[in-house]
Amino acid sequence: MAFGDEAIRRMIVREGGIRELVRVLDPKSAFPTKAREMALRAIVNLCFSSMSDLNVLMCHGFMDHLLYFIRRGEVLVQELALKVAFQLCGISEEAKKAMGDAGFMPELVKLLDAKSFEARKMAAETLSSMVLVPRNRKTLRAESKPCARKKIVHSGYLKNIEKLAEAEVSDAKKLVRKLSSNRFRNMLSGIWHF
Repeated sequence: MAFGDEAIRRMIVREGGIRELVRVLDPKSAFPTKAREMALRAIVNLCFSSMSDLNVLMCHGFMDHLLYFIRRGEVLVQELALKVAFQLCGISEEAKKAMGDAGFMPELVKLLDAKSFEARKMAAETLSSMVLVPRNRKTLRAESKPCARKKIVHSGYLKNIEKLAEAEVSDAKKLVRKLSSNRFRNMLSGIWHF
């Protein structure tokens, strides 16, 4: 309804539309899947073009609900939530930091093994966008377990991280080194490099 009409969009925001849309996404509410899908789409149209509206959205707990649907949503809602997360990454570095702080990266790593190709693809793209932020790279490096490393390496998005390393991004170099090495090699290098 507000798509393309700034006056209507402003009125919806002013009258509390963002809060109501986030309420539809609340996992404790009894709204049907279709209503949640429509709420996610409406939120993107209403809030993702304005930083002030995005800040209002975040104050109403949107990140928690989005993360919930990425973790436990039905396939269609999960895929849409992943697309929204990817779009959110494209807005600003602050959004990426907030997503990293909220715990999106471990969930995205888990989804690299999802049955749905679309879910795997969106999780990998979102993850590769999030690791552009140094703080998120450090978090991923600190939290990465052997199975997480394998998932990232096998997802094909290690190439994106390698491109960052080639561009002389120090954290990306460390992340590539950590992802591409194995324990045996690490033990040997530890012995030879006293």
